[in-house]
Amino acid sequence: MKKGFYLLLVGGLILSACGSSNEESNQDNTINTQANEETTAETEETSTSQETDDLLNVDLSDESLSQAEWTEAFEVQEKAIDYEIEEVSYAWSDGSINLSNLSHYALITNTGKGSIYVNPLSVTFYNDDGSVITKSEMGLSASPEIINEGESSLIDTLEQGDIEDIETFDFAKLKYEVFFSPQKALDLTAENVKFDTDQFVSATAVIKNETNIDATEEIKGSIIFFDGDNNFIGGVSSSIDSLESGEQGGFEAFYPNFPDTEKQNIESAEVLINFVDLYGENDF
Repeated sequence: MKKGFYLLLVGGLILSACGSSNEESNQDNTINTQANEETTAETEETSTSQETDDLLNVDLSDESLSQAEWTEAFEVQEKAIDYEIEEVSYAWSDGSINLSNLSHYALITNTGKGSIYVNPLSVTFYNDDGSVITKSEMGLSASPEIINEGESSLIDTLEQGDIEDIETFDFAKLKYEVFFSPQKALDLTAENVKFDTDQFVSATAVIKNETNIDATEEIKGSIIFFDGDNNFIGGVSSSIDSLESGEQGGFEAFYPNFPDTEKQNIESAEVLINFVDLYGENDF
């Protein structure tokens, strides 16, 4: 009798051990499955990230790209654009000639991936009660028009005349569009940057074309100003007709006007200038 009971007890322990072993095996399989799924997901995410990085670095001027390859890279690069904008504006009167002035300056910096094109639409000047004093829509442009990664461009405007409510001016706001530019601009080198505030604000620089491409179209540029704390306080813009490879030329800008109260705060200046090769070897 004792022998039979002992056999039953041993058999029960063996079955119990088998059941426990099966449960542990099932748990291990579940853990392994989850680990495999997580590894697969991480691998797919890494693969997708690498593919995106590859597309971000595709040179869209590469003529060997097929239309499908170009479009795929363009769509990825278009989503990667980003930028920052700083705006300052002023209102003042020239008592000697009874002329009122409203000026606005916007500095747009490309903080994303790839180049961007800026299209300014209008600048609206507001009173302190929220009403509109006037709106500028004519002659607005960015200088330069194409902004490469990490670079900036100036948009400026000036309204002059017998402007009512000049004393109650509060702020101005730029309305604009920003697009991805598949074509990069070619940077020019600026040297001997100087500015003068004795009568009206003007600035000059020597511009060198150190690229191997002739700048055959109008070259838009600007010279922006900073105060002693390196705050952006405005700028002036102008253009050069053309600049051949290896050539240098003078650049002078004095528009728009600057209020006397602000021009005395100018402590430093920076040139923003480049060009786009529309027809040469840099063209896509």
